[in-house]
Amino acid sequence: MRQRLSFYAYLAQLRFAEALAQRKPGDWPADGWELWAAYRLGLYHTVAQAPWDGRHLKGGVAMAVSLAACGHADDARQVVQRLLARHGQGRYRHELADALAPFDPELALSLLDAPHTPSVLYLALQLRTGQAAAAAASLHKALEHGHSARQPELWLLATNALGGSPDEQLARLNAWLGHFGLPPLALRDAALPPAPGNLCARQAPTPVAGGPLVSVLMTAYNAADRIGAALEGLLNQSWQNLEVLVADDASHDDTVAVVQAVAARDARVRLLRMPCNVGTYAAKSAALAQAQGELVTCHDADDWSHPLRIEQQVQPLLKNPRLVATTSKWVRMEDNGSFYARPVHPLARLNPASPLFRRELVLQRTGAWDCVRTGADSEFHTRLRLVFGRQAVLRMKQPLALGSHRPNSLMTAQDTGYTASGISPNRLAYWEAWTHWHIDCLRQGHKPVMPPWHEARAFAVPPAIAVPAPNLAHCLAGPATVPGA
Repeated sequence: MRQRLSFYAYLAQLRFAEALAQRKPGDWPADGWELWAAYRLGLYHTVAQAPWDGRHLKGGVAMAVSLAACGHADDARQVVQRLLARHGQGRYRHELADALAPFDPELALSLLDAPHTPSVLYLALQLRTGQAAAAAASLHKALEHGHSARQPELWLLATNALGGSPDEQLARLNAWLGHFGLPPLALRDAALPPAPGNLCARQAPTPVAGGPLVSVLMTAYNAADRIGAALEGLLNQSWQNLEVLVADDASHDDTVAVVQAVAARDARVRLLRMPCNVGTYAAKSAALAQAQGELVTCHDADDWSHPLRIEQQVQPLLKNPRLVATTSKWVRMEDNGSFYARPVHPLARLNPASPLFRRELVLQRTGAWDCVRTGADSEFHTRLRLVFGRQAVLRMKQPLALGSHRPNSLMTAQDTGYTASGISPNRLAYWEAWTHWHIDCLRQGHKPVMPPWHEARAFAVPPAIAVPAPNLAHCLAGPATVPGA
């Protein structure tokens, strides 16, 4: 009885891992609330394999979305029909539509009544399902009536629906950024659309001198055509006290030459070369071992950060010593200026590379990233919140980076990312493994700590995303090669 009461107490606080840690291994998920808790942790496979009584509303939502995420579209639709037959109309339909949007946008749209004033979710689903003309008409009407003041993502959807010249696209992007109090941007090449590689500050930001050193870790693999813009975006930050450690993950294009050229102009850039390809998280770990900053953050080689990103994420840490990390949002863009989010709505999401954290404290208390091929950012961020508490990780609302959406990235590749029919089995299996590890640690009365790469793994990972131990040893046992050092 006491464990059951504790389960509901944690559930009420939205502390789902702690709630499920009150249950014995193998005993959950056994009812609707346990299904809901597991679903909220992203345990889609666990939920999809469990029974549902057909009555519990939250459990039914969890089951429908989890089945869809695992690629079982027909089963998911059957659960939705049972929910509609039992619960009819209700606010849950909007929540369910939002959650189903990444996996079955047609089904998600069918759950929403045609509104007099379309919501951003409704318009995003119209665009995802190919109803571009209807979405364009609705967007014109919404913008004319000033609805962008409370739904600023209308500006981004307008570009997706209406296109336009580079100047028109830029104006919409700046209108959206202005909603968050961020200074406007300009195009590096006025003939091309706004994209992470084609943006710069309209006016140089006021430089911030002094303050703690921030180490920015950037991993790169065959990024010669994009990394230059990414580095320029960092070097033009208002926060001047930076070091940028670029870990080249055995590229075979001109990435190294591009980075060396930038480093020759600005000594804040340091190049590390992996002797073999080990993936972004092992390369980050190699760079972290050489970082000197009191604070650390990451940056992808094909993304671009707003000039105020580092400053805005550092300032809360300076004002509040109890904070351990800050995060910020991003929006992903295609090279044609369109905006993309796999979950469809909202377009602005947590930037997985954005945690800016206190280096020594984090390494001492919980460790850094898991050295796998994909998905370790989510584990790291979740572990930070479990170890230090949710209040110690400030989630800032500002969209401080623009990410590249392109084919064959880790996020879009079939083996490691997301597909139109669900999440790749390897990514899903990895998420399940580390989440169950977190819960097991809490059940045993301690917080999860990631062991060093050379020690035994805390949990098993799918072979497809594991990095062979000899490769890790080759790259991490000693310092990476630093040209000119």
